[in-house]
Amino acid sequence: MSMSKFLCQNCHFLASRARIKITLEIGKKSTGECNFSRVYWRTIATYEQHVSLARPLATVVPKRSLFHTIIQRPGTGINMPGQGLKKIDKNEEELKEQKSPVLKLITKWEEEQKIGMEKFPLCPDYKLFIRIIIKLAVFLFVASLLWPEFIEMVSDVIEEPVSNPAVISTAAKSPVVYLYKAAPLRLVSRIWGRLTDMEVYTVLRPVVYGAYSNLFSVNMDEALVKDFKMYKSLAEFFRRPLDLSLRPIDSTAKVVCPCDGKVLSCGKIVNGRVEQVKGVTYSLQKLLGPLVTEPSHDKWGSEEGYKYDWKSGQAPLQNYHPAVMKDPENNALFHCVFYLAPGDYHRFHSPVEWTMKHRRHFPGDLLSVNPRIANIVKDLFILNERVVLSGEWQHGYFSVTPVGATNVGSIKVYEDVWLNTNRLRFKPGTYFETNFGESGYEIPKGEALGEFNLGSTIVLIFEAPKETKLNLEAGQTIRFGQSIF
Repeated sequence: MSMSKFLCQNCHFLASRARIKITLEIGKKSTGECNFSRVYWRTIATYEQHVSLARPLATVVPKRSLFHTIIQRPGTGINMPGQGLKKIDKNEEELKEQKSPVLKLITKWEEEQKIGMEKFPLCPDYKLFIRIIIKLAVFLFVASLLWPEFIEMVSDVIEEPVSNPAVISTAAKSPVVYLYKAAPLRLVSRIWGRLTDMEVYTVLRPVVYGAYSNLFSVNMDEALVKDFKMYKSLAEFFRRPLDLSLRPIDSTAKVVCPCDGKVLSCGKIVNGRVEQVKGVTYSLQKLLGPLVTEPSHDKWGSEEGYKYDWKSGQAPLQNYHPAVMKDPENNALFHCVFYLAPGDYHRFHSPVEWTMKHRRHFPGDLLSVNPRIANIVKDLFILNERVVLSGEWQHGYFSVTPVGATNVGSIKVYEDVWLNTNRLRFKPGTYFETNFGESGYEIPKGEALGEFNLGSTIVLIFEAPKETKLNLEAGQTIRFGQSIF
């Protein structure tokens, strides 16, 4: 009997026109027609149940292809149903891979990589290399902007700021000073500092440094390195070392000038007031801050009804002034203020042989310290950022105070690695201080103490015998190593 006769009419219809939507009821009607049709209906019922339980499979795989897989491959779909299901699952995975956007991107990336390997054998993934370079450049740029803030955070952990309203100047309430302080001088100073730290091309160095020397009358004959090409940046040129053989230190002088510059003011300190310029004074207590050590003489504890808190610094000026001194009966406090012009030597040295025991850093404004501004702005040296280096010498108290100015926010002290000046933000009335111990640092006369960027001011406060006469006059030009008295 032939196969065409064996298949009944219903079976032949199923083999040619059937769909996956054939229900079990139709299968029941045809059951009993022939054995071959029963096998088909049984298989169809099995797959109908499988499709109803796995709807995602029915949505991904067309129902027509599912039925054709059973009919056209009886060896796997009828005799071995499990293998038929595996085959369908494999087709499903292939279709999912084709429709997944992530897998499409991966496939496209692999194809591009193969093409890149053929075109660029030394750089197989050049696009990835470019992306890494761009990300690294962005990271370094952001890190450079945040680096100063990170340094300030570390410094604040090492040195906790001290708050003391007694050091705040009352001149800040003046309308003229208020408008002047409103200018973004600190931001300009930070930008200027970044620009001066940039390396200048060797070919351009003689032109740039030569123009600066002509503008500010820089005497390169006194520099230790006279070749412009040896200074990599403008900041290095500002801080150029001096040929010390051309500046012999006066061995007969008790105090020598610590820097090159111009004398703004000098003389005795009277009633706790320091002369800024002629006719303009400021508070000694606000300049130096509270006393570092308790007064050694008995006078301050023996007077009846006298109360003095030397740590708070809230005492009246007439009491603060002698409390700073070691021997207020026989000695007096003297001051000398030196202005460093942009063309001057920017490093400062020790004026005497002394012991540095304490450092106090006052963050502040960066107003200009030009003599014309000093005549207008009261308490200029109290408003500005400054670093008070204090200790003792043979006659008692001694201090060197470098003061910052516009474009001169950076003050460096060689013996103090934790000093961090020119901060992004600061709170008025706060300062940072460090004690160098009871022994302190023994500093000989003439030794380098620190340096500025561009130029600024040095304020000397020292104790000396009352009959001392200074060899200085206001407005006088002076050089490092010359005698003060």
